[in-house]
Amino acid sequence: MNKTTTLLTAALAAALLATPAMATDYTDSISISLSGSDPVVQEATISVTEQEDGLYTIVLNQFSFSSMTIGDVTATDLAVTTGDDGTIYFTETTTTATITNGSVIAALLGGVIDVTIKDGSQIHGDQLYMAITLDVEIAALGMDYDVEAIFGTLPASDEEAGITSPGTTAGSQVAATYDLGGRALPNHADGQLRIVRFSDGTSAKVK
Repeated sequence: MNKTTTLLTAALAAALLATPAMATDYTDSISISLSGSDPVVQEATISVTEQEDGLYTIVLNQFSFSSMTIGDVTATDLAVTTGDDGTIYFTETTTTATITNGSVIAALLGGVIDVTIKDGSQIHGDQLYMAITLDVEIAALGMDYDVEAIFGTLPASDEEAGITSPGTTAGSQVAATYDLGGRALPNHADGQLRIVRFSDGTSAKVK
């Protein structure tokens, strides 16, 4: 192997090592409620990337609520643990996320927003389940919302084990049940995809 070939091989290897990790896009329904309001369900896409250091980045693509678009919300350096079955569990954490490709709301927020990734958020096989709270506070508009977003469906194995909602305490009771259109259902409804709100203010999308 001559010197030129060796240099080309080394350059190619360096380029491959420098190639950024590819994001995995998950598209599913997302349930959004504002400070405890009845949930509204719409479609959304979340992109997930494993960083070189083993932490994760998530991007809520063109996140919006109540007809107001915030933009692409990016949270980085999210810690995870991996279960025996390969399920990736996100560690509950609050972080300051950046907003890009945003709207007027994003500008008023200063291009950043506090985001809480709740315990129970996970990648299970090819499914993503995320429970997220976004703190939307804009004093100039008198706006102060805790935006609760639940993306995807909690795996049946977790529901059967009683893990019905991230942050839900053992004494919590079902306070209300809705279908994906936000219409009220009997609290004992089962056998269908539904949104359950608990007495402690948390909610989950279960089947």
